[in-house]
Amino acid sequence: MASRRPTASIVIPVWNEWQMTRGCLDTLRPTLGVRDEVIVVDNGSRDATPNGLRSFPWVKVITNEENRGFATACNQGLAAATNDAVVFLNNDTLLTPRWLDALLAPFEDERVGATGPRSNMVSGDQLVENPPYETGRMAALRRFAKEWAMAHRGQTNEATRLVGFCMAVRTDICKELGGFDESFGIGGCEDDDLCRRLRNKSFRLLIAHESFVHHVGHATFDANGLD
Repeated sequence: MASRRPTASIVIPVWNEWQMTRGCLDTLRPTLGVRDEVIVVDNGSRDATPNGLRSFPWVKVITNEENRGFATACNQGLAAATNDAVVFLNNDTLLTPRWLDALLAPFEDERVGATGPRSNMVSGDQLVENPPYETGRMAALRRFAKEWAMAHRGQTNEATRLVGFCMAVRTDICKELGGFDESFGIGGCEDDDLCRRLRNKSFRLLIAHESFVHHVGHATFDANGLD
């Protein structure tokens, strides 16, 4: 009998770009387990985001009057998380079946502190170069992700860093470490810093090759005119 995977608290910080967030939530919902939860932290959005989120009653919403930065928003979501693993997820992502199961499976090893998926838009060893699907064609993305998962079933390898666009961390350990360092401001190297602190506590960081997450990349910064 297969062991039960950890439950997930998925934390999504958002700042405007409602259409992007809606696409993320629409593709996320069918991939969730019955005990998983989704926490969206709205960082002072001035577009359709506040009203749009009301049409997703299964999402817990935390609202900031102004943009308090990526790290702070993630930490607010972390504080509200009640499940085994917290998954920090950017809103400019599209999800496919079983991405979450594959991302969380390595936590069966108690030495694993964090995991990250493969993606079309990410730095370092998590990158899948030029995947054969067109952005916006969900059927092609799902087909690719299914074939990719079958070809990389259960495969992992050690990493020295994981990219924060989609990163799963043991909730209790993440809270113990104080989450992301908020001194990085709007957005910076807080994911590298958290990975360093996890490794300093002798936790393993793993790339979960079976899990593939489509990532637009830089969408929030671009839409809000930030470098």
